[in-house]
Amino acid sequence: MSKQGSSYLRCFLYQAAMGTKLHSATFAAVYANRKLKVKDLSLIDKRIANAKALANIARRILETVYNCTKKKRLFNDKIAFESLKIDDFIRETIAVQFKEQLSKATRQ
Repeated sequence: MSKQGSSYLRCFLYQAAMGTKLHSATFAAVYANRKLKVKDLSLIDKRIANAKALANIARRILETVYNCTKKKRLFNDKIAFESLKIDDFIRETIAVQFKEQLSKATRQ
């Protein structure tokens, strides 16, 4: 994300990204994939990579919100999954998590 515009808005987007990576299967898989790519870096480079991963999630949150408002739909993981442009590995990971969540919901 660029350093133009409101610094408060950027701060809130980063906070939303931190919460979203914990509570949304789609964004958690995107974050985990980014973390796997940087595991062999030095400590300083890992910090920079973590900030970039959060910025990536914040940007993807904005894309998802835009798609939700454009289609007049409420947010859920399935909509986020459909709206994001992600690679096949992440799609398979998320699909497995969806199946696990569905099986847990049907058991209860």
